[in-house]
Amino acid sequence: MAALNFFDEIDIKESADPLFTEIYHDLQGKSSPLELLSSYLDEIKGTLKNNPHTHAKLAKLFENGKSVENVEGHFYGVTIGLRTGILKRYNILNFLWGKLLADAPPWVGKGFNPVGNIINGINYFRIDEIVEVAPGLYLGQLLFATRRLFEEYNPELQSGEYHYAHFGYFLLMDEGWDAERRRLFPYTEDLWKTKASSIQWTKNAKFTNFTFAEPSDGNCSENLLKEVMRDMEGKETVLDLLKFYSEKIGKDADINSPY
Repeated sequence: MAALNFFDEIDIKESADPLFTEIYHDLQGKSSPLELLSSYLDEIKGTLKNNPHTHAKLAKLFENGKSVENVEGHFYGVTIGLRTGILKRYNILNFLWGKLLADAPPWVGKGFNPVGNIINGINYFRIDEIVEVAPGLYLGQLLFATRRLFEEYNPELQSGEYHYAHFGYFLLMDEGWDAERRRLFPYTEDLWKTKASSIQWTKNAKFTNFTFAEPSDGNCSENLLKEVMRDMEGKETVLDLLKFYSEKIGKDADINSPY
């Protein structure tokens, strides 16, 4: 998508709003809205500030994005920036992400079942909200509950009881952005190729066998270990087992869950 059409799509122009004016000028010289958002990632990558000025511009874009009527299928993804929603001064989360993972992050996208509004809840303790800022390009924000995390979710409580806090922004894009995505975020293509390559996952002991360290206290529950081994039955790799546990915990976020 040409950069000059971006503001027509999200219905904002250079105006008296200082943030709009900044975004408008930030876009000059960029080949696309995706390059603009990539530059915002570079600005805040690894910062210790919990509320950098770039977040205000991202919030303005989110506020003026289009509500999503239907999202379905796989989308490549990029984390723009993380913040520690319940802390005010230092953003340790974004600092560690920027220094250790930002150039080769483990998350490069997600799949959607059909949804009918801007909210796609992964579970009741985490909410992803997305809006469309250009055709096939979505800006999302992460909201996490910061209270009652060790209780069973109660739908009768007001959302304020869970004190959802803002933990950062991310991008999602469809195949129409493939060329620009590969140029700006080449690691997304590399990781996808690795996942889709001809590696024989099920024939490699690295992925099918457990490697356990000696317990620090010298004690190991043989019964619990046997349960793990039983759970592993029918799973091709250790990652499949971990995915199984993740899905079980996601459906029943109980501190006493056997998983």
